[in-house]
Amino acid sequence: CITLLHQEFKDAIGYIASIRPQVEKYGICRIVPPSSWRPPCPLKEKSFWKCTEFNTRVQQVDKLQNREPKKKETQPRVQKKRKRRKKLRFGMSQKLRSAESADQDEKFGFQSGSDFTLEEFQKYADMFKEQYFGMKGSDEISLFEIKQHKEMWRPSVEEIEGEYWRIVVCPDDEVEVPRLLICRLCSY
Repeated sequence: CITLLHQEFKDAIGYIASIRPQVEKYGICRIVPPSSWRPPCPLKEKSFWKCTEFNTRVQQVDKLQNREPKKKETQPRVQKKRKRRKKLRFGMSQKLRSAESADQDEKFGFQSGSDFTLEEFQKYADMFKEQYFGMKGSDEISLFEIKQHKEMWRPSVEEIEGEYWRIVVCPDDEVEVPRLLICRLCSY
């Protein structure tokens, strides 16, 4: 186990190359960064928000607990493969992916959603939250009152989570929410 000093870690790749002859005979080497080091988070870079696209899936929140069972298909295996290929060819804005993963998504209960950049998804999520948690009957209220209300009240994490569980346990509305699928770059 090698603990690096702050100066050594400035050029971590160079340092690893310099110790390689010593540690290579062991087959493995654990390198511990200095406690002051913070990994860079690409999510904070503006270019990352504007350029990186993510696939989404539509999740029917109201059916999480009470989904209808998926009907078993009785087609021969050869016909299934053709059908899968067809689905992939005629997808709207989907990127090509293996038929197996497309089939897994369908079995799990997610429909393909749109592709978004992080910036677009943030705007979409804010709009969804504003519409869902906004004032009911706002057509009777003046624009000034609506703006004032938005500044005063925003749902807390607890209120949003409470509404989520209310929809899951006692669904009385159809609620579909797009989910980000592939975002494993850094943790908050």
